[in-house]
Amino acid sequence: VFQSQKEMTWLGAVGAKWIVCGEHYYRLEAKGNKTLLLHGEEFKGILSYLIPPFITSMMKKTFEKHNQILKKRIENGK
Repeated sequence: VFQSQKEMTWLGAVGAKWIVCGEHYYRLEAKGNKTLLLHGEEFKGILSYLIPPFITSMMKKTFEKHNQILKKRIENGK
């Protein structure tokens, strides 16, 4: 999915999507004169509940680091 200045998402899977897949997303929300970035991944499929919490926690930390780098680049005009 791509909606300019709103959202970009894509689905990744190894094998059949109904077994387990991840929908990675970037979503933008206008907040006055600022923009809020929502960034993450939602797991879907019948085996998605088997993904251990430490994996999702590790991914969250990686996304947060990525977002800080992205913020810095945008604010510096690069």
